[in-house]
Amino acid sequence: MNNQSAKFHLSPKQVINIILLVVLLIFIGQNVHSVSIKFLLWRLEMPVIIIILASFFMGFYTSRAFSKKIKPEKDKVTELVNKTDE
Repeated sequence: MNNQSAKFHLSPKQVINIILLVVLLIFIGQNVHSVSIKFLLWRLEMPVIIIILASFFMGFYTSRAFSKKIKPEKDKVTELVNKTDE
């Protein structure tokens, strides 16, 4: 009778992701206190982690909105071939 246990293998990418997740959870746990923010006429009070996440996503979507759209190389080649056929 061969008692084979299922071997649990993690790729290096999975190990890095687990480490980053643990660091993120520690960071969140240490930044749950509320802070007050004044912007123009508004005053908000919320946890630091919410402010950090909101800032991250605003920056991410702003950069996506203003980034230059680059066509894939395949589309460029197809476009050039179509121009030469005309």
